Amino acid sequence: MKIEASNIGKRFNRDWIFKNVSLSVESCSSLAITGSNGSGKSTLLQVLSSLTVPTTGTVLFFNDTQKVDDSDLYKSISFVSPYQEIIEEMTLSELLEFHRSFKNIRIENSAEFAAYCGINKGQNKEIRYFSSGMKQRAKLGLALLSDTPLLFLDEPTSNLDKQGSDWYLSEIKKLIGTKTIVVASNIPEEYAFAEQVMRISDYQ
Repeated sequence: MKIEASNIGKRFNRDWIFKNVSLSVESCSSLAITGSNGSGKSTLLQVLSSLTVPTTGTVLFFNDTQKVDDSDLYKSISFVSPYQEIIEEMTLSELLEFHRSFKNIRIENSAEFAAYCGINKGQNKEIRYFSSGMKQRAKLGLALLSDTPLLFLDEPTSNLDKQGSDWYLSEIKKLIGTKTIVVASNIPEEYAFAEQVMRISDYQ
C-alpha cells in the first residue's frame, strides 16, 4: 500500500511541530523519520498513520491506483509505540484472541505466540504482571505478525534488552519488501533497513 502525504503540518496551540511535509512511500518500501527526543517524529508518525489529523495538508493511501476508503483503513494498519496501551487485565492468550477479532494474524495459538515473542510460559499470565520489555515484545509480536500492508513503528526497541533488540532486528528483516514500513527513531540500528530517511528538523 502506498502513502502520499501532501503539504502536511501539525500545530499545537500556536506552535508548529512540523510543516510543509510532502512525501511518498511506495508500496512495500520503507521510510525512517529521525530526530532528537521531543522533536516531533512521533507526532509525524501518528499523522502518517492517520491516528492524528494534520492541521494542514492531506495523507492518502492507495492500493495500486485505487484510493483506500478512510473507514477501511484501520484494517490495513499495524502500529507500535512505547506509549501505546494494551489491556493489562487480559492474559497474553486473551490479548491474542482479542486482536484476532480485528485482524488476521499469522500464528496458530497463544503458546506459539508466546514462544515467538520470547515470553516463555507467559500466555496465561495477566499482562499487568509483565515487565516493560515483555509488554513491548507482545506489542511488537502482534504488529509484526498481523496480516496488514502497513506497519508503523515508533522507537520499536524501547524497553528491550539486547536480546529483545536482536529479535526485533531479525524479524523486521523478514518483512522488508512485503509491507510498507515507516519507523520513527533516533537509533540508527532500528531503521538501518530503511530505503528513505528524513530528518524532522528539516521541516521545522
